[in-house]
Amino acid sequence: MFFGHYLLFLPTIFNYWESSPRFIRYSDTRKITSRIIAMFFPAKLPMNVIDKNNIKEIKVIGLPPAYTNLTAQFIAAEEGSLMYGLFLMINNPVKIQIILDDKTIIHLDISKDYFTHPQTTIAKLKLFLNRFKTSKINLSEENLKFINE
Repeated sequence: MFFGHYLLFLPTIFNYWESSPRFIRYSDTRKITSRIIAMFFPAKLPMNVIDKNNIKEIKVIGLPPAYTNLTAQFIAAEEGSLMYGLFLMINNPVKIQIILDDKTIIHLDISKDYFTHPQTTIAKLKLFLNRFKTSKINLSEENLKFINE
């Protein structure tokens, strides 16, 4: 159970990243070998670094969510909520998509944080986005309205 569960869903349930004024550091768990390292030796998982000057565009995917906060609260209160929550996160992922100057696309998944603490996650997302020039941020009108509510 442990191996199958985490091997399949690790990129959604464990996506560590941090942002500083000049860089974004993140763990890339797309490859199976990286997932195994993260499961058994998380301190050994290498961190990738993005120089913020190399970012061409930033998008937010999955907001507003297909489910409502009431739905999420109901599911979280039910027996077996871990699996239901996981299914919500997998079927309705919330991610920050970063496109670099060299056209590399990087996804920073915030699904778990959003599902468990939506207001806090949106506040942190606003802070993150405010550190970039508006010309680099590409949000739909629906995204903007939802984030700024």
